[in-house]
Amino acid sequence: MSSLQRELTVSSWNIRGLGDKYTDDLFIDNIKSDINVILETWKRENAETQIENFVSISKCRKKHKKSKRHSGGIIIYIKKEIFKGITNLSKASTSPNRIWLKLDKSFFGYEKDLFLCAVYIPPYNSTHLDDDFQNLENEIVKFAVKGEIALIGDFNARGDWVEPENKTHIEEIENFLSDLNNYKDNNITDKPITITDVKRVIKSLKVEMMYLKKYSKQSSYVNMVNTML
Repeated sequence: MSSLQRELTVSSWNIRGLGDKYTDDLFIDNIKSDINVILETWKRENAETQIENFVSISKCRKKHKKSKRHSGGIIIYIKKEIFKGITNLSKASTSPNRIWLKLDKSFFGYEKDLFLCAVYIPPYNSTHLDDDFQNLENEIVKFAVKGEIALIGDFNARGDWVEPENKTHIEEIENFLSDLNNYKDNNITDKPITITDVKRVIKSLKVEMMYLKKYSKQSSYVNMVNTML
């Protein structure tokens, strides 16, 4: 029987330097979830970061000799009332960018154990990027046969709007219009339909063409259509 008689809440926050915020009332007031993942803490190992009524699990990144401060770092604040249902899988990943937790199915009332990974993926041009996506995939494969998987954190998946390199969708519309105008039994209108008419229809349906440029070592362009009727 489950010891938790409510839904579990999980949150993630890239804090960009925890400092002494863990003593600040405003910060503490925002640590409301059952499981709170704090990323880029910039803390050394065994640093004092405790918050009342929470148990913390942490990983730090080794400080470079020439660096003025630590970088990276993960702290997970877990409410004491649910901590006995959670196991820190400290040997699941050797990377300082990931912490794996096992949430016991009996305690939480799940059909299967839940393996939750607190993850930080460094930017693609960072010296701290070390096959993180491939290693994360390998870890997921290992745990997927044992239960459910949940990933939460910062994947540095920044995007930007750009013009597409090809405009195939425009050509397809123009070809469609040409074919449509060739129909003799056109019950839509007595005059030829133009691209202006189509644009007006698209606007009325609030269809927006969006182009997502994903930052990676090999920049890729993905065309996305967001249709809101």
